[in-house]
Amino acid sequence: MSNYTQARRPLAITTPLGKDVLLLTGFRGHEAISELFHFAKKVEQYYGTDTSRFEAYSPVHHVNKYRVATFIVHAEIEELLPRFRQQEGTEVKVNYDVNPAVAKRVMDGEAFDVGLTNPWYVDEMISLGRINPDIHIPFGRIPLAIGAAGLQPAEIADSHEAVRALLLNANSIAYTSIGTSGKTFLKALEMMDLRDQIHDRLRPMGAGEPPTAAARGQVQYAIAPLSRILAAPGVAPVAIFPSKLSLNIDISMFVHSKTKHREQAMQLIQFLSDQALDTYLQSHGIGRYKL
Repeated sequence: MSNYTQARRPLAITTPLGKDVLLLTGFRGHEAISELFHFAKKVEQYYGTDTSRFEAYSPVHHVNKYRVATFIVHAEIEELLPRFRQQEGTEVKVNYDVNPAVAKRVMDGEAFDVGLTNPWYVDEMISLGRINPDIHIPFGRIPLAIGAAGLQPAEIADSHEAVRALLLNANSIAYTSIGTSGKTFLKALEMMDLRDQIHDRLRPMGAGEPPTAAARGQVQYAIAPLSRILAAPGVAPVAIFPSKLSLNIDISMFVHSKTKHREQAMQLIQFLSDQALDTYLQSHGIGRYKL
């Protein structure tokens, strides 16, 4: 073994193999707006000469379990997973996407352990044999909301008349074009007889972008699930769509039919459905519901 050392290198790594057995020679990553970040490290091991070596890229974090989840509860899942890790000693890798895309990925046969998306996709996923037919657990119900830059007003509009007037007088409204919230919003406009009247003021955007656009002053209002509005910096809810319109977005949990981590998957589902989390979720705009 050559006497290579990381002592004076700007990057170093420690592994169970021993000091300087693996040398950290690179670090790369990618991040972008509304996308997940990914970072990896490059390690090399030298044997006797410079011409014989092993090298590999590996993930920064060790992962025991894989999970597909919706963007709607991104902030809450990220806050709750450390509690689960401390409680059960299990690391969870989460791959976020919009609800329809999560369902499509499951139906297309993507491997995962626990999934979260809208409950109306579950029957089809079961019929395709993708998920366990005996495990379908509600996670949360989230109102569709309207957010704007600034502080939260003393009263949040929630009547049909108030919400309709707010939208009718808006100069620009951003919504997610590919997600459940966007489809729900367009449905709301039809129900409120507003689509033709404000069509020219609608701004379709990508997943997670409307609250950011409102915070930056690029649009007046952002349409998103209440949980996303509350989690976004610089934006506050100013209205919630009337409950009588039944525009809430429900999220449920399920398990892959061929998961190799059934016990851990059930531990995670039990953790996320525990009543002890109800107060926390409510403060984040997420209520519970029953199937």
